[in-house]
Amino acid sequence: MDNHLDYEINKELGECYLFMGDLDKAETYYRKAVSSDGVHSAPYLGLATVAIQRGDVDAALTLYRKASSIEACDKSLTGI
Repeated sequence: MDNHLDYEINKELGECYLFMGDLDKAETYYRKAVSSDGVHSAPYLGLATVAIQRGDVDAALTLYRKASSIEACDKSLTGI
């Protein structure tokens, strides 16, 4: 498979697991999405959400900043 397809599949799986509340699997798939294609902010926003759910505000802030550096959008700026 090409990297973009890997990215899309892993990002979607991360979102599905996050919605179901399985933070460990969500994190795993978001990290795979980042490694497949590091030019999109969405997996970093997902990882930030996982960090918030775990109560790790410092990690979330770092991830929101990373997402914002890739693509400044309302979600990343609101997180910051």
